[in-house]
Amino acid sequence: MVFSLNTNGSNYVTLHNFSPVLLNNDTSIYTNSDGIEPATSGVILSGNTLYGTAQVGGIFGYGTVFSLNSNGSNFLTLHNFGLGPSGNVTGPYTNNDGLEPQSTLLLSGNTLYGTASEGGTYGTGTVFAMSTNGSSFTVLHTFGALVLNTNTSTLTNDGYAPQGAALILYGNTLYGTTSAGGTNDAGTVFSLNINGSNYMVLHSFSYYGADGGYPSCGLSLSGNTLYGAAFSGGTNGFGTVFSLSTNGSDFTVLYAFQTFYDGDHPEGLMLSGNTLYGTTHDGSTNSYGMVYSLTVTVPVSPPQLAIARSGTNVILDWPTNATGFTLESTTNLVSPAIWITNASLPVVVGTNNAVTNGISGTWKFYRLIGQ
Repeated sequence: MVFSLNTNGSNYVTLHNFSPVLLNNDTSIYTNSDGIEPATSGVILSGNTLYGTAQVGGIFGYGTVFSLNSNGSNFLTLHNFGLGPSGNVTGPYTNNDGLEPQSTLLLSGNTLYGTASEGGTYGTGTVFAMSTNGSSFTVLHTFGALVLNTNTSTLTNDGYAPQGAALILYGNTLYGTTSAGGTNDAGTVFSLNINGSNYMVLHSFSYYGADGGYPSCGLSLSGNTLYGAAFSGGTNGFGTVFSLSTNGSDFTVLYAFQTFYDGDHPEGLMLSGNTLYGTTHDGSTNSYGMVYSLTVTVPVSPPQLAIARSGTNVILDWPTNATGFTLESTTNLVSPAIWITNASLPVVVGTNNAVTNGISGTWKFYRLIGQ
């Protein structure tokens, strides 16, 4: 079901009960009009409309994308997964659009982005986009065919089974994780453009190495740094929390879970300020999982210095929330350039620091320098 309640726990309301299912005895597939088992993905809210996915069910039995108003009205099935090349189900593993979506959707403008954990050309999952009205469904990426590494008995490709890991968007680039595949069949971090081009594996997990393996939760982003958690592996075999740059460099293990008692198998993760909050599937005092926090050093994004002419002056400004930056100037960029602190003190104008300089005299170059 889909439900709502107030943040203090009051006013619990059932917004939608998913419909009864029919069993296809030939395929053992359960079908209905709206989907089954939406519990793994959750919903997102835009205005008064909720969007979500159901892992299975729907017309073909392989999951749906749906929407409904926040008061429970106007439920719509926006997409039924499971169409084959000739317009019918070719499953249970391969099809056109993917099977069994398990991750929370991402909304940008009027476009929903998501992943299907199975299906597609090779049965290894897809990344998809669609309009919020259900039109223009597009497969942005089909994860590749599996190849058996006879030396390690692992199945490798560009990643597969993106289970439960929501995509994030930065500019025109989507970032996500797969729970398996990659060089060592232990999962990947990947990126691709919103038009489906330039798919890249940013990191292949090793499982038996220090980096961990089988990431199953979504990423968080701050500046050019991605944060995530690997379900297993790492130094002690209980999973890791990691970071890496958006270009795939600077992979760092921020924390390796040490024993069963400090939690193991991390699944959920979010970043707020300079603190990561997450959950583990197992471990802690009672062996049933825990909620944890981890303080990280979040990189500071440099502020934007804007320059505009105003009569016989030039005004330079930058955001007031960018603390610890000083305006400097030089008359020559030829090395070694000599930068001096600007003589005028900034004044606060709205949400910006502003410095006014005359435009007569020697030309100058300006920069903001962090302390």
